[in-house]
Amino acid sequence: MKPLKKHIREIKSIKHTYVFKEGFDLLTEIYQLPTAIARAPYLPRPAQIKNELDAIVELTEALKKTLLNTSAHTKIMLNHIPDFLIDIVEYKDIRHLKKNWNVSALENDLNTLSQACMYALPQVPEDHGGPQKRSIPKYVIFKLASIYERGTDTKPKCGWSENSDEYIGKFYQFLIEITPLLNDLNIKMVSEETVGRYNVDSLKHIEPQKNI
Repeated sequence: MKPLKKHIREIKSIKHTYVFKEGFDLLTEIYQLPTAIARAPYLPRPAQIKNELDAIVELTEALKKTLLNTSAHTKIMLNHIPDFLIDIVEYKDIRHLKKNWNVSALENDLNTLSQACMYALPQVPEDHGGPQKRSIPKYVIFKLASIYERGTDTKPKCGWSENSDEYIGKFYQFLIEITPLLNDLNIKMVSEETVGRYNVDSLKHIEPQKNI
């Protein structure tokens, strides 16, 4: 896509305001966002997550039952299969199994996997249908946070001011200022309030956000 003149002016102003490095190509980074979004995996629906967890539990329990009824001689043979494949076939994909591989370890891992799935199932939220509205805006914020940090050598920050009753922080202001350009690229960031809420939620993994 050939850069529009107004975008070149907007990016020049934004780079100056937020002290981006001189050689950082912010316009190209922003223009690449639609492609990155198109390639990004969307968040699975809660119903899909539940079905996948149920399937893992079912298959895990079936394999545990099969191993429980497997003879000791067969288990001994299984314990030597990886060495056999490595020595004879040189099957590189299972070389890591040569160390600490045995059927008992597999049974323990299956128990852990089954318990993890059973713990996760009650935590899956109810699926109310409709589109996953938050997936794209949150993904865009993650991408922009990376762009901002690489371009300014500054951690992206956002918080909520109790005094002024509004979202604050240079990265939040950067998002608001760049939103018109995102709209031109058909990247919808919904309302300013929602951008702020998603922003705070998305940046929690970077560092605590408050009174920034």
